[in-house]
Order: sequence, then structure tokens, then C-alpha cells
Amino acid sequence: MILEKAKFWEKHNETPLNARQRLTLNKLLVGFVGKLKNSLKNKTTSALLF
Repeated sequence: MILEKAKFWEKHNETPLNARQRLTLNKLLVGFVGKLKNSLKNKTTSALLF
């Protein structure tokens, strides 16, 4: 799991993300289990699509 997280951040190291988005992505990358508001999830994932 740690290797996958490192690869993800290597690939997206220049993607413009704010601190909140990085925090959310880090939680998701380590297997966060919980409720995530759709609006926050959409904002976080849409930043990675561009």
C-alpha cells in the first residue's frame, strides 16, 4: 500500500492541489473507511483529471 501511495504522488507531484485535497487523498490512499461528502470527493478527484 505504501508503494502504491508513493507511485501515486510521484505521478501527481505537479498536480495543483491545496492542503485539504492532499489530506483527503492521503486518507483515501491508506484505505480510509468512512463517509466523505460527495462535493469534497468530486473536487478532489476532478483536480486529478486535468
